[in-house]
Amino acid sequence: MTRSARERGCPAGTVTFDPSPQVVIHREFPYILTTLDEKLERLAEFGLGFVYLLRFDETLRATPAEVFLEQMILKPLRPSLLVEGYDHRFGSDRQGDARLLETLRAKYRFDVKVLPEFQYHGAAVNSTRIRERLVLGAVRQACVLLGGPYRIRGRVVPGQGIGRGLGFPTVNLELRAKEKLIPAPGVYAMKVRMDERVLPGVMNIGFRPTISSEGQGSGAQSLEVHILDFNEQVYDRLLVVEFIERLRPETKFASVEELKRQIGADISLARLILADSKMSADGGQG
Repeated sequence: MTRSARERGCPAGTVTFDPSPQVVIHREFPYILTTLDEKLERLAEFGLGFVYLLRFDETLRATPAEVFLEQMILKPLRPSLLVEGYDHRFGSDRQGDARLLETLRAKYRFDVKVLPEFQYHGAAVNSTRIRERLVLGAVRQACVLLGGPYRIRGRVVPGQGIGRGLGFPTVNLELRAKEKLIPAPGVYAMKVRMDERVLPGVMNIGFRPTISSEGQGSGAQSLEVHILDFNEQVYDRLLVVEFIERLRPETKFASVEELKRQIGADISLARLILADSKMSADGGQG
């Protein structure tokens, strides 16, 4: 897209929405993969000249496709080329498509490019497939489909000191975006981005059934990160977690001692996985 823009002598940009249509349409179960902040960061990496941000609400959702296209895209932007996915739909009842674009090409003097379906191992790569992988805890597969690790961002908040009491101190995260999809409960090998550093760690997502049965814990879902070989105070710091591999589902153990032994085994396995992923200064995988 940026190459086409250079050839035409105009800036390349994208149209996106805030909040995500997923939040408005599926309020009870939004499952957002990418927040607006994350989306803007990724788009900047692609070298786009601008992002055209539209507020998505029930009024916009009910706008007829042709009105939306003319009043909110063609007239204000005057595009030379419109690029859309093969299955993209817009406007009320999703009635707008490439055929509608074609009917307005001559009037507004723009070209249309429809991107074909992208497949991996014989199946389409789309948000539904990625969500399914994450809900099942298959974060490595989701990483392949996304083209990089799935990330969540959270602020470090005070916990109950349970991890430290077990001999494995953890930091407790509070998500910045409540609608962000959280992978399936379980234990994960992961990387933590904190300022300019990328650190190895193990994350537990779940309800701490062993501890709860001992009369500790709140019973609410927790996001706990044990950063390997790390002993700094990080309260109120913003962390970015990158999921690398799910080690196991959350399990209720017969005793706290059995849980401690398993956590030690989880950490050993995570070290092997993270070493194999060739952690580098930028957190990339080799």
